Amino acid sequence: MGDPRSLNDWGLTTPEAFRDQAFARTVGVLTRDELARLGNSRVAIPGMGGGGGVHLIALVRAGVGKFHIADMDRYEPVNINRQHGARVDTLGQPKVDVMRRDALAINPHLEIKTFPRGIGPDNLDEFLAGVDVVVDGLDFFVWKTRRALFNRARALGIPVVTAGPIGFGVIGLVFTPDGMSFDDYFDIHDDTPDLEAILKFYVGIVPAMLHRTYAMPRHIRLEDRAGPSISGGLMLLAGVGCTEALRVLLKRPGLRPAPAYWQFDVYRQRFAGGRLRWGNRGLLQRAKIWLLGRELRRRGERFRPRPAPPDWDGAGLLPDGVKNFLVAAGVQAPSGDNTQPWRFEWRGADLRVAVEPNRDLSFFNFRQRASLISLGSVVENIRAVASRYRLEVNAVPNADPLSMTLRIAPGPAPLDPLAEAVWERDTNRCPFNQEPLSDNARNALTRAVADFSGARLHARTDPAGVRAMAEAAYWADRARVELRSAHEHFHRMTRVDAASARATGDGFSFRNLGANAAQALFLRATRPWTVNVLANRSRLNDMVALHARALIRSAPFVGLVTMPGDGDADFREGGRAVARVWLTAAYLGLDFQPVASVNLLLARLRSEGPGAFPSRAVAHLRRAEEFFRAAFPEVEDNNGLILLFRVGHAPPIAEGTFRRELSTFMVK
Repeated sequence: MGDPRSLNDWGLTTPEAFRDQAFARTVGVLTRDELARLGNSRVAIPGMGGGGGVHLIALVRAGVGKFHIADMDRYEPVNINRQHGARVDTLGQPKVDVMRRDALAINPHLEIKTFPRGIGPDNLDEFLAGVDVVVDGLDFFVWKTRRALFNRARALGIPVVTAGPIGFGVIGLVFTPDGMSFDDYFDIHDDTPDLEAILKFYVGIVPAMLHRTYAMPRHIRLEDRAGPSISGGLMLLAGVGCTEALRVLLKRPGLRPAPAYWQFDVYRQRFAGGRLRWGNRGLLQRAKIWLLGRELRRRGERFRPRPAPPDWDGAGLLPDGVKNFLVAAGVQAPSGDNTQPWRFEWRGADLRVAVEPNRDLSFFNFRQRASLISLGSVVENIRAVASRYRLEVNAVPNADPLSMTLRIAPGPAPLDPLAEAVWERDTNRCPFNQEPLSDNARNALTRAVADFSGARLHARTDPAGVRAMAEAAYWADRARVELRSAHEHFHRMTRVDAASARATGDGFSFRNLGANAAQALFLRATRPWTVNVLANRSRLNDMVALHARALIRSAPFVGLVTMPGDGDADFREGGRAVARVWLTAAYLGLDFQPVASVNLLLARLRSEGPGAFPSRAVAHLRRAEEFFRAAFPEVEDNNGLILLFRVGHAPPIAEGTFRRELSTFMVK
């Protein structure tokens, strides 16, 4: 509460005196009589997070004098972007305690009852006792609690205001005892499955979906009960919740209860409102629910699942659940043609990671170079995710260059911001839109290799440099289609569709490759080597190389990671550097595609000479090398060419890659 001396100094020692001064500037929007009535009104706000917190503060400053507030959670860093009470000094503190303090710091005469265990069947009536209106602040995903609250409030004759942030906008709904019920509007009942209920709630609160043109659906993770939000939307939310609650409390005209709805989106500067006469039972709403559900199910079928992180407080030995989670993070790493050539063995808290030499038999994987790069990427994935548990990972090379031992122990390791990107990283083979990268993005990609001795990121953003690399990619692909072992390995690792890729757990589907129907048909037709030879002679395969050229030309940023030398350790450490660059791109919301044929074929040509290639392929590679040198004249002949890649902005990929069952990676 406020300092009594300051209250005395200002003459604010009684609720009436405080109201006369503190809310003097409200008069003219509200009358003094209405302010007095608000001082005796009681508002219940379940949830003190993003929505509930700003609702409370807005209503306190509007003059409401009595509150019931409920929340069982404590503040975490992830709350800072949007929740009123989330500050560095409140991290780890109960939300109801912080918000009670903040509210009393504004008006020390408030009457606030807290419910620190949240709300449930055992205290719902107590939470609603004497309440004039409920302002919904519950988390989006707790539909059962929300349904119980709305239905009990209806039975007790209490209106409920729902105002939710959606992107840069806000939605508004009000449920009154004599209007359409929560169950009827959302078409949710006792036997509604969880996913269906969440979909119905979402479609019911945003029938207009004004935010769909800019909100990024890949960041809505139903399995983690997480979705994107921004402070601007929350500030709008406070105004809407406060306005509708005051309309109810003061019996002001204009109340439009459900099935009326509205949405305002500031970003698009659009307002949409109307009435859903039949709620979600209407044909259009049912169609939206079906389409969205189908897309979510298909997305689940087309992309690898993300495991839930197990809880662990760091005490005692490393639990099996955390061990499995770390290995699951490791196998998210990229590998040549998604062969996943790794084996893991736990020895206490030490994890041995090794490459299976016979797993990737591609022409590109000479001297296990591609597998060594993937081994380094595995190490970085595990190191990043281990920081979630404040674990330090020390990667120690073994006598066998194809393996490393990760010594994992508690330490002062800060949370690696790239930990979440481990699960988001993918390859995007779509054309980029040539939108330049920001200075921040370019600098972040360059800094990503700074921790690896000798690693260097060479970047080309100028049109001449990008065109030169596009030509190098064109000639490298002309060479690739001349290589029988590379051709046959590629087709061994391609799958017809996502279902086939999911069944095997490795390789990639045609749609993941970015192939349309005609391109997929061409790839299937040229699968036999004899047909591919004819395609080479007739120059039909030039379409593949032309496509590679076009993809590079569409990129605003082309990069190359190099190491000082050309040995196994260089490629292993280079793989770690590549992982950091790729994860940084994912973290920044950028799309990334490796263009491995150029660097790996040129590295093999340098190491083994032209005798390792058919004569036609050698001629093409010489042209590729010519353009490569034009693009990166600073790269020396003895440098390890780790990975060439492009970064930019592209449409989302249609299908991702999958991983084998975790048990298949473990040494028994």
